[in-house]
Amino acid sequence: MLIWLLGKSSSGKTFFSKKIVKFLVKKKIKHFHIDGDEFRKYISYDLGYDKRSRYINGKRVFAFCNYLISKKFIVVLSMQSVFRKMQLDNRRKIKKYLQFNLVSNYTNVKFKKNQRYIVGKDLKFNPIKGDLNIFNERKSTQKNLNLMIKSIKKKFRIK
Repeated sequence: MLIWLLGKSSSGKTFFSKKIVKFLVKKKIKHFHIDGDEFRKYISYDLGYDKRSRYINGKRVFAFCNYLISKKFIVVLSMQSVFRKMQLDNRRKIKKYLQFNLVSNYTNVKFKKNQRYIVGKDLKFNPIKGDLNIFNERKSTQKNLNLMIKSIKKKFRIK
């Protein structure tokens, strides 16, 4: 079972994934949170940010997700992805799959002057249709979280 929070930098992926983890802890549900930035820091530290490196990193992440899913974890993944095929493959292969697309036009991220391969700037960000699109500017944080929790309860049959 996979809950994937997908969005550009500073869209709220990690923030909302931590809130979802708190919900799962409260319900005593076996889970594992993978933060894309932390995975890259500790596992994919040998990769850059170009498209090829991002693809390799994505393959590593999903190999680990599949391992955890095989051990009956609900995996909460907060990570960017510019690869529609990877998103489609995961939706097809993973039986219980939720994808929340976090849409935000606001970003407070400061990029380095010569930084390249920025998702949404240098690399096209056009995710597949998610199970839920969260528009951060349009609703309150709590309302957005409630929408996500409601979808999780329904998909995974949690009371």
